[in-house]
Amino acid sequence: VDAQMAQMKAILGEIYTFDWTVLWYLPIFFLGGFFLYGSLLAAAGSTVDNIQDAQQFTLPVTMLLILPILFLQNIIQNPNSFLAVFASLFPFFSPMSMLVRMSLTQVPWYEIALSVFLLIGSFLGTIWLAGRIYRTGVLMYGKKPSFKEVFKWIGYK
Repeated sequence: VDAQMAQMKAILGEIYTFDWTVLWYLPIFFLGGFFLYGSLLAAAGSTVDNIQDAQQFTLPVTMLLILPILFLQNIIQNPNSFLAVFASLFPFFSPMSMLVRMSLTQVPWYEIALSVFLLIGSFLGTIWLAGRIYRTGVLMYGKKPSFKEVFKWIGYK
């Protein structure tokens, strides 16, 4: 019973010392990540006409989602390391990494602002890129495209 009370006090102590302002950033990073990965997956979906062919294009996007999860242990152990700062600023990792880092340490305001700015800029860029791929890819029926061909589609005028 004493061990349970000590554990309960430790949990309540952590809740009491938690910086609840981090929760204000949750919708910003969630929506930024949602639009970023949604536009990447929309671009992948517009290149193919059946689900079996889509796997080659969704694998890189899936890897971008998995990598920050692999970095989380290092970020938790040392939230001010180079890896933690890089992961919290890199737009494909920041929706997960920055929130974890903000909950563990005091992150300077300019890093938060830069991370949000890069995330918004990246999802706007990927939406533009997805539009370029979509306008050509939707017309290519029955042809299995390669990465090389998709990069050509981006450059079409």
